Amino acid sequence: MEDRKLYALYCVTATGFFTVVQGARPTDDAGALYSLEELVERLRPGRGRSYELFIARVNESTQPHAEDVEEIRRIQGSL
Repeated sequence: MEDRKLYALYCVTATGFFTVVQGARPTDDAGALYSLEELVERLRPGRGRSYELFIARVNESTQPHAEDVEEIRRIQGSL
């Protein structure tokens, strides 16, 4: 049986990363996270300069998969 794909929206800064909605469960509805991404961008200025948003594949504990951690690190280096 294949594992269910779960996602979480992260805010990535030059010094770290965190889930946008603290305490939220991972979701299999990536579309909802894209909608949330648009809302956060409207409410929080500075995307691309002081932070970036990233939808990561995660486990049940909201820990990003290794490949996504690598991408987060790459994003951090560009900020």
